[in-house]
Amino acid sequence: MMSDKELWSLFEKSGAIHDYLNYACTSEDSLCQEIEMEEGSVYDEPE
Repeated sequence: MMSDKELWSLFEKSGAIHDYLNYACTSEDSLCQEIEMEEGSVYDEPE
């Protein structure tokens, strides 16, 4: 899997919306994982 920076570089070179969406989706996934690690999963059932 390519890193965020690699995906951004690919988008800069190609200018293709598909490459931007790959970058954006990967970035968002990374951000969501960081938040879940800090706060616990947002899908956890309350006890």
